[in-house]
Amino acid sequence: MKDKKPHPRSVKGFCERNGICAATFYNLVKRGEIEITKIGARTIITPDQEQDFLKRCSAGGLQPKNSAA
Repeated sequence: MKDKKPHPRSVKGFCERNGICAATFYNLVKRGEIEITKIGARTIITPDQEQDFLKRCSAGGLQPKNSAA
């Protein structure tokens, strides 16, 4: 049986999953509220980075639309 690990998300996938638009995403990145990983020209968000963002949201910061963690 294969171990199912969450995959990194694209900016589009992250935004859709968390109910924010791309402009909001990039503003949050600029403010340091979302960490990103660059692979060449591609921007991805790892599962750990997404979880960190969701933890900060639930601690009283920004509330994502879909808080399925």
